Amino acid sequence: MVMSVRKADSPGAAVLLTVLGIVMGIVFTSNALFLITDVERSECAAVETRLLSNSRKQNTSSRTRIRLDCADGQRYFINASCATEALWESLCDLEPQTRINLLIHPHSRQTVVELDAGGSVLLSFDDSMRKLEKEGQGFLLLSALMYGCAVPGICLLIRYGIRRSNVR
Repeated sequence: MVMSVRKADSPGAAVLLTVLGIVMGIVFTSNALFLITDVERSECAAVETRLLSNSRKQNTSSRTRIRLDCADGQRYFINASCATEALWESLCDLEPQTRINLLIHPHSRQTVVELDAGGSVLLSFDDSMRKLEKEGQGFLLLSALMYGCAVPGICLLIRYGIRRSNVR
């Protein structure tokens, strides 16, 4: 029995390409909008608490963010783009129950954009915002790429629809 290979009669691949391109484009766009928004220092929530512990958590893209467990019962995070090795070492040098002052991103209840411990600024607001914006620009590039992947899928679906209507 010999089977011939011919073009697929269903638009499955085109649908998949289109849906994935649009969905991933939306995800990357929303991440970019969160990171690129102009945020003023006065918009951030100021939190004064004590640091109980800190840890590093590696995400799926092998980037590491820092987690801060605090005496106010909250857990705060320092974004991977801001979590430098120097910052990590400074946090490890802090004694448990050290009083810290945090600025929290206004669009997140957990993202630290400034950290001051004992009068020493370990993470500055301006540096954080610059790094978050740069990361947001990367997400914008990825979202454009994903939307670009959806275009050939849409073209294939249109072509498939035209072919199907001509067959009838």
